[in-house]
Amino acid sequence: MRIEHQYKRSVVITADLARCVLLASVPVAMAFGRLTYTQLCVVGVLQTRRLSRSTRRVARI
Repeated sequence: MRIEHQYKRSVVITADLARCVLLASVPVAMAFGRLTYTQLCVVGVLQTRRLSRSTRRVARI
């Protein structure tokens, strides 16, 4: 998917905020005693997926 230059900043900010919420869900769930192995796996997979996409984009530049 190609993103035009003028919209790129808002997309990056939205993705970073989503990642922040995803990561913040782990300590919040832990504080309430609701942290599960499934949640940890989902957060880990989504973080790894996001990281690999970012790395590929940087490598192209």
